[in-house]
Order: sequence, then structure tokens, then C-alpha cells
Amino acid sequence: MNLLYYGDNHKVLRRDVEDARLVCCLLLWILVGGFGPKDTTPAFAWTGPWEKTGLTGSYHSYVKLDDGRVACFCNRGLSKLVCDCPSLMFPGAIAVSFTREPGNLLTWTPSAPLMTWEGILDLPDPSDRSRPAPNRLMTRPTVVRLPSGYFLGLGAISRDYPPVDGLYYVTSFAGSMERVKVVKEALLAGREVPMSEMWKYQGKVTGPVGEYQDKVQVPNSMYTDVGNLIFLPDGAPKPDHARPTRNRFLLFANYLGAPELKKDGWLWTTLCYSADGRKWFFAKDPTGVVRNLTPFPDGGGLPFVFRHAPDEWWMWRTVGTWSEPGTDTIVGAREICLYYSPDGLNWRQVRTDVSYRDFLGADGRPLGLKNMSIYYDEDTRQIHGMLSVWDDIAQGWCKYHNLAKVSRR
Repeated sequence: MNLLYYGDNHKVLRRDVEDARLVCCLLLWILVGGFGPKDTTPAFAWTGPWEKTGLTGSYHSYVKLDDGRVACFCNRGLSKLVCDCPSLMFPGAIAVSFTREPGNLLTWTPSAPLMTWEGILDLPDPSDRSRPAPNRLMTRPTVVRLPSGYFLGLGAISRDYPPVDGLYYVTSFAGSMERVKVVKEALLAGREVPMSEMWKYQGKVTGPVGEYQDKVQVPNSMYTDVGNLIFLPDGAPKPDHARPTRNRFLLFANYLGAPELKKDGWLWTTLCYSADGRKWFFAKDPTGVVRNLTPFPDGGGLPFVFRHAPDEWWMWRTVGTWSEPGTDTIVGAREICLYYSPDGLNWRQVRTDVSYRDFLGADGRPLGLKNMSIYYDEDTRQIHGMLSVWDDIAQGWCKYHNLAKVSRR
């Protein structure tokens, strides 16, 4: 039809045809893609109030054992050569405690050492490099259980805490389930824990991460936060540089790999990966620069990443600090923020998960927060949030517990 034959009516007919075409395009668009990609972001909410547990400290890893109990791996205190305070002295560079009953994460046994600080032999005394530094120690440990039953862990070693020279080094250690069972049985029975067959210290990690820490690090310019270790049973047997999140071992960490340390090192969250747990690489962007996973203007740190599925990753990060009124003394963090990623590399902030105003001390003033650790129970499909909150009476960090169940919208 030639619309020009209809005089002034051709404008109306042309508009009707254009409207019809628009409706057809809209219907086709809805059938093919709807109003854009469906939102597959998992949704969950904490089910109740935060409850104080029997755990103290901040940097914890949680593993369910064959009897249903959960083991908590952590570091505890300083060596007697570093600290004269009896309440802080503890022989364990790595320690473990256990839930007294399966399914109850509020009540725990005391902790006992799996590896002593004396096993750290590759951190020399600057005044005499032929002997280990007398003030050496380990902090920020993270542990995973392997299919073989053995455990592998990473930590940060330093001279004193905070380090007198500003230097931290990433190191690894390993140990058997047999030792864990011996410690568990002794603690549950109230017996003294034998000190034989301790876990083995493996030394500073190798590869680019180890070289960076050993040669490039600038004193007092950055703070090495080892973050949390993830083990993927189906990960590549050799390093997969093209697909970093497909590797067997993943480490999400703050303050590692920032190219301009003084300027922006404290803002970075990086991904490190390994095929064997000893040789570690930095995930890089297409230009070859170490990738910053969280370029957010919030100054966050202390990340804990939970991988629920290949397309479902969560991260909890500490954001902001607050001080005692009228002082410069930092009490703790203001909030714990929650982030989501479909691939472990591209992240977006979802919400503020916890605020320091949610926890009040005896005087009615807010207590400080530090970090969030996560334990996921595959049997119940529940996330156990383990939050570090400052105890103003005991003058230490205590873990608070809450539950959530993950689902998709």
C-alpha cells in the first residue's frame, strides 16, 4: 500500500503502522530477554539476634569433622619472648578448639596447639641472620581440609606484632587429621593434650607472591592481610593463569600486590591462586597489572569470601573505623559490608550487613567490630556468621554467631 494516496490520512496510517511495529518489537524483546537479564543474586537474611559464643580472637577457619562437630582453627596470643602478659602467652602459632556438641556453635572447648611458634625457622634475627628472630610469630592463619584428610594452611609471619620493621611474609603449614583427633578427644575429656606429632611448618611461599613479599615490600607501607583460603577439589592441577578462579587454591587478601603501595595499597583486595598451595600467583587484569577486585571508595579490608557455587560468590569486608569520643584511639570498625560476585572477579556492594551500633557495651556506647568469618554447613545449607566484637570488660575480641540460609530469587 502506498500511503501517499490517502491524503492527510496517510500520517495517521503511517503512525498506526509504526506503532504496530513497535508493539511487535516489544513483544519479541520480552520473549527473548524480558526486561534485561534476570536477577540471579542469591538472597538471604540473618534469622535472629547475634549471640555470644565461647570463642575469642578474630581470624578463624571452620571445618566440620566426621562426628558432626566443628573444628575452629586460629592463632592464640604471643610467645613469652614477645609478651610478658600471662593471659596472652600461648605456645600455639596454630591452635584448634571444637564444638562440644554437633550443630551447636555457641559452646566450645578450650584451644590447644597444633603447631608452635618455635617451628618458624626462616625469619632470621636482623642482628644475627644465622639464628631465627627471637620475637618471631604467626598471625592471620587460614586453614582448609583436603580430600586426603590432611589440612593445609597459610599465615603471615613477622617480627613481633605489629612488626617492628613493618614486614610480613606469607607462609604455609600442613598437618594431619590424626593430630586433630588426638587434640579433640583430649579436650572433650578434659585431659592434658600431648605435644607429640605436631603440624609441620613449610616456610615462606614461593612464586610471585613470595617474591613480592620478600624483595619488593616497602617497610610500613602496607599491611599484609592473608584473608581466607579456598580449596576447589576440581581445580586445575597446573596453574591456570587465564582463568584464575578455576585454580585449586584461592586466596582473597587485602594489601597484597598494589602497584603504588604508599598511595593506595591499603584499598586493594587481590586474588592469589595456586595449584599446590606452595607456589602462588597474582590474578591480573588484561593489561598485565595485578587486579584490584574492590575499587570501592570505602577503604574496606579484612575480606572473607564464601564461594557457594561457580556463579555465586559472597564477600564480607570491614569498612570504616571509629574512635573513642574526643580521642584518636581507634576502637574498631563501623560496619561489615556484604558484596556479591557472579564470577569471583567482578564485585558489587549489596548492603551493610552489621553496624557497630548494633552492639552496645555496659555503658551504653557502641562496641567495636573487627571482621566476619563464615562457616557453611553443606548438610543444612546454612551460613553461620562468626562476627568479631570487642568485649569492653574482658578487653578482647569475642565471636558472635548468627544463622542464614541461602536461596535464589
